[in-house]
Amino acid sequence: MIRRVALLNRIVLVGLVLLALVPAGCETRPEGRRAEPTLGAASAAATCSADSIARWVVTPDSLGPLPIDSLTVEHVRRVCPSARDSQDLDLNGGVPVLVLPGTSGGVLFIPVWGVQSTGVARGYVASVQVTTAAIRTRDGLGVGSTLEEVRKRLGSMVVVFGEETGAMAVPRSDPASGIGFALQGFGMVSQAGGGWVGDTLRSSDLVPGATLVDAIHVWSPHPPPPNE
Repeated sequence: MIRRVALLNRIVLVGLVLLALVPAGCETRPEGRRAEPTLGAASAAATCSADSIARWVVTPDSLGPLPIDSLTVEHVRRVCPSARDSQDLDLNGGVPVLVLPGTSGGVLFIPVWGVQSTGVARGYVASVQVTTAAIRTRDGLGVGSTLEEVRKRLGSMVVVFGEETGAMAVPRSDPASGIGFALQGFGMVSQAGGGWVGDTLRSSDLVPGATLVDAIHVWSPHPPPPNE
């Protein structure tokens, strides 16, 4: 099932918070765009088989063999020809997304905002959402991990909050890394308790360690403007 998040609000919110956290001249993600690698049909079939996908790792820069920076929907289709189109009807009347095969809808490629008029996902990928527990980080973090486990591996986490995005934890030591862990049970700001909602930058460490991760989000460091 597609997790109903507001893509544009999430990117703006996360971007503003990360810009506030990263000192000038200390950007951690590289500038510029990288060229897409080529992949033959046979290699594509092997790379995107169910067995292969189960061994994929998600990082701030990649999902399995797919680089996040400058990733396009068309390249995902070439690597995974059986990827299927779907839509989130709750986003601006219906936003096309691309679903990775063999994951029961657990990996979504969300295109840059503004290309939904065709009804088919295309163009640059703004973010990737992983809601399957099968694909994890190199540290073994993923859906079902606790915030305490995330903190043990990545250190203190900043909790970014949005009324439509819920809570997303990003590493305090590297907030511009481009990876965030969505937290279960805090879909709306009004649902969160403990007195830490008003100032997440200062009070993020008060979020209970038993809180579960229900998704990993990775966003492109250089999403281009909508092409429509």
